[in-house]
Amino acid sequence: MVSVSYCPGNEYIKSGFVQAMCQKFYKLVSLVLLFLFAQTRLSAAVYGSICGKICDADNQQPLPFTNVFLANTTWGDAADEQGAFCIERIAPGVYQYVKFDEYGNTYPPEALQIGGFWGEHRVADMLPFDYFPEKVNAR
Repeated sequence: MVSVSYCPGNEYIKSGFVQAMCQKFYKLVSLVLLFLFAQTRLSAAVYGSICGKICDADNQQPLPFTNVFLANTTWGDAADEQGAFCIERIAPGVYQYVKFDEYGNTYPPEALQIGGFWGEHRVADMLPFDYFPEKVNAR
């Protein structure tokens, strides 16, 4: 008995071999699409970012071109003219807090949890700077 099945090309196929090849093709395409979708979702969930603005604690004026980085990592950024910075692609976890370095001054780090929260986080004990982030999000 010959089975009849439909395969791309708008014609009915009467060969068992061609039918098996079509099924393998569909499985392969499905696996590739599933893999690509999973990779996109995983890469989007793995990294976070921390963005904010550095201001002087005394007069609340922005501190332009200040270096900001996470202690004991290579992640950092330089603030722009308005004191804004953004450190991106940070893996979730607990890090030593952002250090501020203006003209060679380094301040003691504090613990920071990266990943999955949104909102304002303020550090007031890093004299002479206060940290006012604009957003923290996971990507």
